[in-house]
Amino acid sequence: VLAFARGPRFVSMTNLSGSAVPIPRDSTVLLASADVSGGWLPADTTVWLRATAAAEAPAAGVPADD
Repeated sequence: VLAFARGPRFVSMTNLSGSAVPIPRDSTVLLASADVSGGWLPADTTVWLRATAAAEAPAAGVPADD
């Protein structure tokens, strides 16, 4: 998974692996290149997320762009 954060609340995640990975629960999907309604990011799919106001960090392991 390749993930980038822009500021404390915007995250782009691309799943380059061969299996689905969970989308962070503390986020809202803004746009996705495939169906992610089940809360999983399928293989070969990109999703753009907005972290909820309650979230302190954009995504685990992704540094914020301050």
